[in-house]
Amino acid sequence: AEFLFNLKAMDVNGSQDYLKIGLELIYKAVAIDPNCQHAYQVMSWACLLRHDEKEFHRSVEKMLMINPYNAMYSAEAGFGYICIGEYEKGLQYITDSLPLNPYYPWNINVGLCLYYLKFMDYDEALYWANLINRPALLWDSLLKTATLGLLGNTTDAVPFIAKIYTLS
Repeated sequence: AEFLFNLKAMDVNGSQDYLKIGLELIYKAVAIDPNCQHAYQVMSWACLLRHDEKEFHRSVEKMLMINPYNAMYSAEAGFGYICIGEYEKGLQYITDSLPLNPYYPWNINVGLCLYYLKFMDYDEALYWANLINRPALLWDSLLKTATLGLLGNTTDAVPFIAKIYTLS
């Protein structure tokens, strides 16, 4: 299910409805093991893709109830909260989790970059954009381009703009 949701998020065209198939799989996973923290994390990702804020909150609450001390999942909750516009709540989850897990997933850097862009701290946003380090993904070049542009550094943004064209 997670793989299928990632295909949907990356807008990979295919003959299958990735979201529909992924949802069927994640519901099966939760039915098999209702205490699987990862299943609820993947379910919350599906809710983000479906723009279903209510179910996102439910999935995250279940995910965190299973083990509130797992830093990876609390960081992912923070990323999700930033994605739905609950910036301060998202930042709190992420900043609480980072000291506990210095090997957090790369997408947390996306969340932090988005947070600092929202609050116009462009130097800090660029710091986190540079940590994304996924040149094959659109988000990497897109966030670097946007942040450098907002800092007025269009010269340094040029290679990232060129990369965006190769990725689209």
